[in-house]
Amino acid sequence: MHIRGTPVADSRFSSILQLHTISEAEVTSDIRLYIDRTLEGRSPDATWYTTRDVDALLKLASGLFIFASTVLRFILARESVRGRLEHLRKATAAAGVGTAATATLDRIYEMIIVEASRPGQYDAEELQQVKRVLACILTARTSLSVRALAELMAMQPADLRDSLERLHSVVYLPLEDAEPGLRTLHASFGDFLFDTRRAPRDMHIDVALGHNELAVGCLARMAQSDLCFNVSRSESSYQRITQPLQPDWIPLSLVYACIHWAHHIAASSDRTSLCADISKCFRPKFLFWLEAMVVLGKLDRSSSLLRIAALAVRLPSSVC
Repeated sequence: MHIRGTPVADSRFSSILQLHTISEAEVTSDIRLYIDRTLEGRSPDATWYTTRDVDALLKLASGLFIFASTVLRFILARESVRGRLEHLRKATAAAGVGTAATATLDRIYEMIIVEASRPGQYDAEELQQVKRVLACILTARTSLSVRALAELMAMQPADLRDSLERLHSVVYLPLEDAEPGLRTLHASFGDFLFDTRRAPRDMHIDVALGHNELAVGCLARMAQSDLCFNVSRSESSYQRITQPLQPDWIPLSLVYACIHWAHHIAASSDRTSLCADISKCFRPKFLFWLEAMVVLGKLDRSSSLLRIAALAVRLPSSVC
């Protein structure tokens, strides 16, 4: 690891904790304390769970803190004691015996998705939208805000929030629409959804789905009117931008689109159909995009982005 060559690794200034050297008993004790205190903290005066419940969750966790964290979010997503008990019983009955290391967590993830998509609560179109949103969150190259992702997906922020309403145990939704940080709580959730061997067929998400959505979304976003002449807000066309400015006037969705469009095109499963979108965006806006890259301090990436896109699709000669 690179950290070993830095002052952080110098024993005079710090000590390094190697997780794999911690005893199993100590890990188990810590997870037990975490489970017990978390359950107790929700309703300290109510005896709605027992020591046997804690033991069952601890056994299922098998030393994995991510399991304990995920299952507790699932259990405590219900406000009533009855609802929490129902989720607790489902969780403790979820895992099989003698399965692979990921099976217990996979079963919890499956249960969370089933709970979030009960028949009668979502129709097929709504469920497909949930998968589209999750695919974009999982394939986004940086953390976005609710508003930024909604703009890239041509959705309203409220509709995007509604699609993730029942997935709080696995997806973090920032309180404010403009606040970055929208993400899944652990990478293992994406691993589960992308793997056909682990996720049930109706829950599986093709990784290309997210790249397709974001490729189209980035090009459409850059085609909008706010990527325009003098996006840098210079006082004169002769004024040289010597240092990257703080682009607080450029929306996060446009910042993301300008920097990451080519990567999503390269990973898309339908690249040839994007040629027309690229031409529509870059024929009138190529110089505006370059100016935006200067403002963002990313001009050095411009040529590599064009090369990435050129290798993926047949770019218009005016762009190449």
